[in-house]
Amino acid sequence: MYSKELEELIEASIADGVITPQEQAALIRRAQQEGVDPNELAVVVNGRLEKNRQQKKAADEKKRADSRNSPATKCPHCGAMISRLTGKCPECGGIIYVKESSVVKDFRTKLDSIAATTKDGFLSTKKTDKLIEAIRSYPIPNSRDDLIDIILYLKDKANNEELSDVCNEKINECTDKLNLMYPHDSDARRVSEKMEVRKNEIKKEERRNDRSFLINMIIFFLILGLLFFVTMLFKDNDKGKSNNTDNNTIQTEVIKESSKEKAEDSDKRKDENNESIEDNDVKGQVDEQYAALQEKLEALPEIDTDNYEKVVAELASLLWKPITDEAETAKKTFKSPSKDEKYERKIKNQWYGEVKAKARIIKAFYNKNTEALGEIDNSDLEKLLEKGYIE
Repeated sequence: MYSKELEELIEASIADGVITPQEQAALIRRAQQEGVDPNELAVVVNGRLEKNRQQKKAADEKKRADSRNSPATKCPHCGAMISRLTGKCPECGGIIYVKESSVVKDFRTKLDSIAATTKDGFLSTKKTDKLIEAIRSYPIPNSRDDLIDIILYLKDKANNEELSDVCNEKINECTDKLNLMYPHDSDARRVSEKMEVRKNEIKKEERRNDRSFLINMIIFFLILGLLFFVTMLFKDNDKGKSNNTDNNTIQTEVIKESSKEKAEDSDKRKDENNESIEDNDVKGQVDEQYAALQEKLEALPEIDTDNYEKVVAELASLLWKPITDEAETAKKTFKSPSKDEKYERKIKNQWYGEVKAKARIIKAFYNKNTEALGEIDNSDLEKLLEKGYIE
């Protein structure tokens, strides 16, 4: 069709299945020298490139089909085609012994070599550590058959308690690769499904073990608490017997304790009277502050794009300022709340809800008018966010 030189250049360019910019430029330059239309040449080159791709794809599919139909997938007793995962022929009932693949043989040889050349010392995990590292670092193959063989080999190897975790980890990696590379292969799908069932069973067993451990720990602490209680009970009995030998001393102490309690009750009544006066004063301050803030909140204008920043700034200035120190520190110090603190908390929570409702409206307006607002000062908005008034 074209000159010998141009044909050779075309074949060399599409040999690897990809045409680089340099190869494309060389083709166009050669076509112009020979008077060939570059557009016509592009059509011809793309057609040949696609043809080569289709031929390669067909060859790969034939290779995979041949692999699936290899002697390993034929029953040695009756010759029926069977899955290489089948241990018993469904046609004649003969037992199938699958030949060990080269990948599994290499893997097993490597692990056996580590086990044979490494000696464990007293309480040593040197051999186990080397085996774990060898399993974790072993390269995952790409072939479907090799992936399946590795999975089945590791499944048996996972029965070793010391290696179970790393084997299960490697099985999951191989299964993920098998699903990714061979999503429509029936044998690959069967193996993946079985490994998924196995993974779920392992998780259930781990959850059962965790629950058993938790129950055992609860029982242990209950028994420990019971023993402590019984010990303290015996100590109290011994103490009671000792106290019976000195009744006069006990009576004297009781009289002193009674006098002390009377004095404390008197002081407590005085403190309650003083606190009542203080509570009334604090209540008045709280009511006054609430009324002033409520008036400012009601006076806020309806929000729009022109007054948005002003309304946000005014709302941020209406945050509650505490009247008493107790209102701020009682929760942190686990202090019992006084009457004035209880009242201030009640009014403050009510105020918090009102400001939060207004802040929610501002947030909705901002989300709806983000583009119209453009660049705005967000410092007041961030202040409301930090205090929890904006969700």
